[in-house]
Amino acid sequence: MLTGSCKMHRIFAILILVMCSQLFSAQKSLEVTKVGWAGGLKISRIKNYDVLEYKLRGERKFRKDKLVNMQDSVLVFSDGNSIFLSDIRKLKIHSGNALVSVFHHLFIIGGVAFISLTTVNNLIVPTEPVISETAALISAGLVTTGLLIREMGIKRIKVNARVHLRIVNINFQDLNTR
Repeated sequence: MLTGSCKMHRIFAILILVMCSQLFSAQKSLEVTKVGWAGGLKISRIKNYDVLEYKLRGERKFRKDKLVNMQDSVLVFSDGNSIFLSDIRKLKIHSGNALVSVFHHLFIIGGVAFISLTTVNNLIVPTEPVISETAALISAGLVTTGLLIREMGIKRIKVNARVHLRIVNINFQDLNTR
């Protein structure tokens, strides 16, 4: 006979399997293929509901929209706009790396906290000047490092002859059918 906790473990395992099967459902993705100078390929995939930063031909500023759907060679965004793949001139792809995000926030918070704590300490213990130059330089260095870490996590791609954009339908259920 099964005990109560063993039944709960089985129900929990079945629940996790059902949730994981939803993760691997068929979906379309935007594939960015970059051919290197030595013939190497770099492939990046952007899925539905990812935020896409792009610049269209003839525009100066990047647009930032949430990608909702992809059909043939058309991208559809959450605000109802749709664009053709051939109209895209530049892309910014955020790596989504958790380590980059953690260090970015730690350095910025550390820079603000350092100057704040030093100033409060100088106010409690009467010292001149209240905001010291070395503390301001260290704080500025920490904040700048945090901003640089965030920028290093962004992949910038210019669409040209070596960079190809295409929509790929990842559907594993129809592999055996012809």
